Amino acid sequence: MNTYETGEIFAQLANLLPLDKSVDWSHGFGLVDRIVEAERHVKASDFTIPIFVYSVANSPTPGLKEELADIFHTAKKLTNKTQKRKRETHEAVIQFLYEVIRDGKFRADYPRDADQEMIDRKLFVLNYIHQREMKLHEANLARQKDVENVRMEQAFRLRQQEEEARIQKNRVAHKERMERLQRHFERQKLRDQFEHQERLENMKKKGNKKT
Repeated sequence: MNTYETGEIFAQLANLLPLDKSVDWSHGFGLVDRIVEAERHVKASDFTIPIFVYSVANSPTPGLKEELADIFHTAKKLTNKTQKRKRETHEAVIQFLYEVIRDGKFRADYPRDADQEMIDRKLFVLNYIHQREMKLHEANLARQKDVENVRMEQAFRLRQQEEEARIQKNRVAHKERMERLQRHFERQKLRDQFEHQERLENMKKKGNKKT
């Protein structure tokens, strides 16, 4: 069961909700509102007897089967709808409910402070609801924090990729610039060598004319 179903069951067992009303799985603090609205309809003197019935729809684990073997056997006979109805089954149900009522009567004969017990039960259920909502709130905050961390990490990776791309672009541009400068230097070097060679040849020709 989830925590909302558990809270509903706690409220029922604590006699905080009317027994003749349909079960409603309230979310958030809706159960608190229903408990407050039901205060004029419930009686602190009522005696609640919880009955646990286990339906063997699926095979239990070996450990659980060993621990609750007797309950499994009885529950299967009482809740397995594939079985044909038998007189023994009806008698077993009636005997079971009779024992529950007899045990309830035995316990109800003891002196008790019903009003204080009602207060204690109500405090327990209200505290359960509060703690449940706090845990859900903290879980939501944790999820939001995880989402934000993922978003920040993605943004950081994107900025990092953009920076790496910019650096790579600058590196390529610098390499191309250096290659252009190198080519320009080579051409200038060849031009200087050519002009120098021409000057030498001109000087040589002038020297020959004078002689």
